[in-house]
Amino acid sequence: MTRGIFDFITDNKAYSESEKDWYLELISSTPIWYDNYINPVLEFDTKSFITRQLNDLGDQVKSQIGRKIIYFVTTRKKLRFSIIKPPKYSLLKRYLIFYLEVGKDKRIVKIKLPTYDQKKSDLPSVEATDQTISFTDKSGHTLTHTVYDFLNNNEIDLQLSPIIHYIGYTKRPAIRPIDGNHTGLSKTLYATDPNDEDVFIYFNVFKVFSNSRNCDHGLNFTIGNSLSDEIKEDEEGRIIESALIMYFKPQANRDSKTEETILRNQLSSLSDNNNIKSVGVVMYITPGIDCFRFSSHDVEPNDCHAFTWQLSDGKCDLLGGIINPNTAPAHTDDPN
Repeated sequence: MTRGIFDFITDNKAYSESEKDWYLELISSTPIWYDNYINPVLEFDTKSFITRQLNDLGDQVKSQIGRKIIYFVTTRKKLRFSIIKPPKYSLLKRYLIFYLEVGKDKRIVKIKLPTYDQKKSDLPSVEATDQTISFTDKSGHTLTHTVYDFLNNNEIDLQLSPIIHYIGYTKRPAIRPIDGNHTGLSKTLYATDPNDEDVFIYFNVFKVFSNSRNCDHGLNFTIGNSLSDEIKEDEEGRIIESALIMYFKPQANRDSKTEETILRNQLSSLSDNNNIKSVGVVMYITPGIDCFRFSSHDVEPNDCHAFTWQLSDGKCDLLGGIINPNTAPAHTDDPN
């Protein structure tokens, strides 16, 4: 589908003269463990695999109009499998028991993972290094996971949320910011104690909807901005970026006064030129585990971040929740 296929709607007075609210919806989030990208922990070319994964994400977003990639440079508490306490099955083999070392203090956490209905005789053998866990079945086939993939795939919640240090907009996720030539990433790496934390880059896909209400004509419109092309593609991405930066206030981004000026100018332009009076954001990823429980030094961890920006007396006003949430579109897998 072509961007702007319904651009004629912007010339319709019932739409153009109505007040509108924007809704920015988080569709997906892909976390990349940066150390595994630079120094692969698995016995294959992880860097090339991740590069292909991110190229595919970029191509997918490009082909599915109306989606934008906003990346978070984050840190999470360092997690490693305990070598002193290797993984094992419980006496009756109903659980896989393994131990994690947390942070530079190497605090030990015990995890019991149910084996469910697997026959005792069919359970694979298990062994671990500090960064990986491997399962080998009777035929000799081995499956290896990184510590973070294993925890996330099994939805294990340790209440250790990622802290956002930098937010940016990218069209080429395989290059920016992961290639390393990036100020926000460099600042984060420099400020991070590698003995206590790991750096993760989250590639988040957002979609923009415009919701209008026109009492005079008795019509309501809910349409993706990409279909109307009311706000051009690059500016659309920059607005999402600014709304998130001013909410989380990451320390590696520019100073807050500069960021506030950028958002204020964007909100003013939306209001004056397009009658868009607010920008609401909803961020929630299923399942609600700590891997996606975003936070920053200014914002507490939460499974769902919902907020709205609007201008009030020439200033950026932050509201909790979103305006008219009952009219906001539900999450959809519609490619457009």
